[in-house]
Amino acid sequence: MPLMALLGLLLALASLSMLLAGAVILGQAWFLALVALLHRAPRASEHPPTDHTFAVVIPAHNEAAGLPAILRTCNRLDYPRDRFAVYVVADNCADDTAAIARAGGAVCFERREPDRLGKGYALEHAIHRIDWNRHDVLLVLDADCLIDPPALRELNRELHAGARALQVNNTVSNPDTSALSLLLAVGNLLENDFFYAPRSVLGWPVLLRGTGMALHRDLLRRFPWKSFSLTEDLEYSVILVRAGVSVRFVPRVAVRSPLPIATAALDVQRSRWARGNLRLARREAWRLILEGLSTRRWRLIDLGALLLASSRPLLAVLLLLGTALALAGTLIAAAPILPALPMIGALLLLLFAGYIFLGLLRLGITRRRLALCCQAPGAILRLTAITLAALLGRDRRGWERTPRTGTQKARRRIAR
Repeated sequence: MPLMALLGLLLALASLSMLLAGAVILGQAWFLALVALLHRAPRASEHPPTDHTFAVVIPAHNEAAGLPAILRTCNRLDYPRDRFAVYVVADNCADDTAAIARAGGAVCFERREPDRLGKGYALEHAIHRIDWNRHDVLLVLDADCLIDPPALRELNRELHAGARALQVNNTVSNPDTSALSLLLAVGNLLENDFFYAPRSVLGWPVLLRGTGMALHRDLLRRFPWKSFSLTEDLEYSVILVRAGVSVRFVPRVAVRSPLPIATAALDVQRSRWARGNLRLARREAWRLILEGLSTRRWRLIDLGALLLASSRPLLAVLLLLGTALALAGTLIAAAPILPALPMIGALLLLLFAGYIFLGLLRLGITRRRLALCCQAPGAILRLTAITLAALLGRDRRGWERTPRTGTQKARRRIAR
C-alpha cells in the first residue's frame, strides 16, 4: 500500500473512532434532553408533616465577606425554626468568619488543622460534632450561595417519599457578566434540566454536586464520610451507587451561586473543578465499568461512562479533532477510505451546537446574551484550554479558595 494511502487509512480510522465515541455521547445527551422536554412532572401533593429535622452545614474558609448573605437566607427558610439548625465550620480561617457566623445565628465549629485542609475535612469535622439524635438530615451549602425559601419543605417531601440522598438544582446567579459566565451558565442549566433531571426520572445514577446535597443520617452511619479530594462529593456518589443507593435530583429547589467576575478568579475555579473531575474519572471510571461488566450491574457501567464522558469541552475537542482528521485523511488519500466522514463530523458538530443553543433558549435570550454569544468562540477555547490543562495538572488537596472580588455586593442585594 502506498505511504499516502496508508496514512489516509490511519487518519480515517482515528477519525472514525473519535466521531463514533462523540456520536454515542451526543446521542445520549439529546435522548435525555427529549425525555426532559416530554416529561411532565406530577402535580405536587399536599405537604407532609414537617417531621424531618435538618442540620444545614456551611464549610467556610475565610468567608467573612460573603457569609452574612447565606446566613440571612437560611434564617428565612420556610420551615419550622425548631426543625433545623445552621452550622458553620470556620476551617483554618485567618479572618472573622467564626465571629460573623455566631452573630448570624449559626453554631460555629472552629477547626485548625493546617495539615488536613479541604472541604471534605471540614464536612467530616461537622458530621462528627453534630448531635444526630437531634437531626436526621445533613444539608450542605457553600458559603457563597443562596437557597430558595421552600427548600427544606421540598426536601422533606422527597424524604417522605423514600429518598435518602438528594441533590438540588445548582444555578448561576450572574450569567450576563461575560461570554464565559454565560457559557458556563448555559452548561450548568443543561446539566440540571436536560441531564440530571431526566436521569433521575429514568432511575439512572445521578451525581452529588457538593452544595445543595442532602444526606440522611442513616447513610452517614452506613457510609461514614471519608472523602477528602477536590471531588469529595463525586467520590461519595461513587460509594452510594456501588452500594445500590440512588441519588434523587430535586429540580424544584435551587441554590444560586455567582460565578467570579474576574477572569483570573474564574479560571481558578474552573481549573479546580476540571482537575478534580478528570482525576476522579482517571482513577475510577474504568474500574467501575469493569466491575459492572463482571457483576452484570449496568448502573456501575453507566456511572463509569458518566465520569468519562460528562465534560462538554472535551466532547467539543473530540468532535473537532475527529472532523479535522477526517478532512486530513480525505485530502491525503487519493481514494478516501471513508469519504463521508467529514460530512458526518460536520453534522455532529451542528448537533452539538444545537444542544448548546437548547440550553440558551431555556435560560432565555436577551440582547445582552446575543451580544455575548458573539464572543462565545473565545470563551469555548478558554474553557477547552482549562480542561486540557487540568489533565496535566497536579491533584492538590486543600482549600483553593476562589477569589470573591466583585461578587459580594450582588449576592448581598439578592439576599436582602
